[in-house]
Amino acid sequence: MNFKKIAGIDYSLTSPAICVYKEEEDGGYFDFDGCVFHYLFNSERQRQLATRSGLSNLKAEPYPEWKTAEERHEKLTAWAYRIVQGCEEVYLEGYAFATAAQAGVRSIAENTGLLKHKMWKNKVSFKSYPPTVIKKFATGKGNANKE
Repeated sequence: MNFKKIAGIDYSLTSPAICVYKEEEDGGYFDFDGCVFHYLFNSERQRQLATRSGLSNLKAEPYPEWKTAEERHEKLTAWAYRIVQGCEEVYLEGYAFATAAQAGVRSIAENTGLLKHKMWKNKVSFKSYPPTVIKKFATGKGNANKE
């Protein structure tokens, strides 16, 4: 039997995270327990989030070392692509245009573009949604804050 597998990506240069859901055998509904959450850690505190939480579906990997921006982009893209392989659908959080004035926005755009290209080239279906749409779906308010 073939079960549906989907992923949601919250992509960033400093703390990217990916949620992968695999449909349960009973064809059950999307829920927390059916998800595996992947993230990269930069500090001991972030690493301990996975180990001390008691949650077996939280997977932390060390943030890769890099020397150039291009090497960083390649390593982040390779990490993300490895996790979403085999997914029928991938949902990617789009750019937050309110942060367009920040210096790092070009770098994250370059990195996201590289990931999109890799998925497109390997025929991994993906859709991108603006943060406001995701916030509206989750909270009922498109301009909700992190809390």
